[in-house]
Amino acid sequence: MCESQRLGYDPTIRYNGETSQWEIDVWDDESRETRTYICEYVVADTSSLFGQHRRCFVARAKESSDEQPAQKVLIKDAWAYAAATGSKAARDELSNLRAIRDKLGADDALAGTYSHLEAGGVVQQMHTKQKTADDTTESIFADIDASVLEEVPDRIHRRVATTPVGEQLKSVRSVDELIVVVGDVMAAHTAIVRRCGILHRDLSTNNIMFCRDDDGMVRGLLIDFDNAVLQSDLHDEQRPDQIGTFPYMSIGNLEQSSVKRTALDDWESLIYILIDISTVDPFARRAEFADAIVDDLLRVVQRHRDEALERIKDAQQLESFLVSL
Repeated sequence: MCESQRLGYDPTIRYNGETSQWEIDVWDDESRETRTYICEYVVADTSSLFGQHRRCFVARAKESSDEQPAQKVLIKDAWAYAAATGSKAARDELSNLRAIRDKLGADDALAGTYSHLEAGGVVQQMHTKQKTADDTTESIFADIDASVLEEVPDRIHRRVATTPVGEQLKSVRSVDELIVVVGDVMAAHTAIVRRCGILHRDLSTNNIMFCRDDDGMVRGLLIDFDNAVLQSDLHDEQRPDQIGTFPYMSIGNLEQSSVKRTALDDWESLIYILIDISTVDPFARRAEFADAIVDDLLRVVQRHRDEALERIKDAQQLESFLVSL
């Protein structure tokens, strides 16, 4: 008697009884077409009645076969804020991924070190008269008195498919691999800041991943641009967002300082990530790695302590100093 989505179902994620597989539709705003993927497994699920209701799936194109297997993609499904509120900078992961792909896609040196957009857009729901509409809180609550919904945030249901699919940082096998991964990720981060004008703002052990090739070599991978913004949107007169993963936030971020956020805050987060990995993270509990990580960090700090005091004058110098390590 009504559309399935009005009963609480999402027809763009469905179970195919004939193949015993879950299918996920990803609408691509650019090509104006739907791409269907077969879900292989769920890697993250923060479903809740509130928030972004973020879910992530590893999937492959439906057209693939055992003879011609398709590249795996990571599909992120989330309800993002429809617009910025107050003086906060706008956050649009899809736009950021497009900008990064368009500006860095031809750089082979950075290939595979950041999330590459394959398809993405606002989830489309079929309504009456075979017409589709964006899946948003505004469309869902269209028939409810607006005065009742004053406290309900406007959200848009977005779904993006990206490559490559990485492994968690704690799965690296040695200190040498950890150094390679971090180096690749921060090279990508620097390129994204300088050439795309986009600041990530949420470096964490969950957002730094890696891929391992057939020869066993690793490559760092920077993911999750949910909290990324254009640097041009960050103004001195605005009070910055307190954004990021709590244990790795910069001091200015934690204290909600009025100082504008820069790449320096992300580099500071990297320091806390390395400390966490070397002291708390399960990676550090593997005895063969723990001592080596701590010794390396202490040796670097001691060797460069005096030099750092002389050289570090601003964010750019700190970045160059850390790269030199």
